[in-house]
Amino acid sequence: MVRKGRPHSRRRGKKRHNKHPISIRVIAIVTEQTPPNPLEEAIARVAEAQGSETDEDTLVSNRRDVLYALAGARVSVLLETAPETVDTPPETGTPLLFVTDGDDHEQAMLALFTRPDWALAFHATEGGDFSHPAEVPAPWALLQVPPGAGVMINPNRMPTFRIGPEVAGSLRDETMKSLESLQQNGGSPSSLN
Repeated sequence: MVRKGRPHSRRRGKKRHNKHPISIRVIAIVTEQTPPNPLEEAIARVAEAQGSETDEDTLVSNRRDVLYALAGARVSVLLETAPETVDTPPETGTPLLFVTDGDDHEQAMLALFTRPDWALAFHATEGGDFSHPAEVPAPWALLQVPPGAGVMINPNRMPTFRIGPEVAGSLRDETMKSLESLQQNGGSPSSLN
């Protein structure tokens, strides 16, 4: 006698167990923080020294280290319009984002960022017309600081560093002298950084 109906392996009321169950893989997305760059490390040393009982000579030395690190760094600026190319710095005179110096709303400070995504994050929280980040050699950025303005590295973010107008002006003047010397000796401005 031949039975009709369901195959015996699928009897009613009994669960079917798969001999080869589907394994569920849990995929963890690991987000590694990008290690600090030399400029961020130098700024962090200043912050650490300011928060401890460090002698004045060490604090001055740490601040000088930030300026040296800045001279060889690439930084991000926020532009009003998208740059024409990402391979060369924007034209001199391109409108850049300036911020105020904390409670001193009259003091203009060129906003520099140690990472492009931090520039974008600043724009996302602060808004405004300057929404296009550009990574540039720090010497180029220093040449854009007008007389009487300072520099704020990573405004509203840690690590942050403030360069007052007098020091910013000295940095701009020294960068200009280096550029002129390079050009007189047949060097390229791109070798500044």
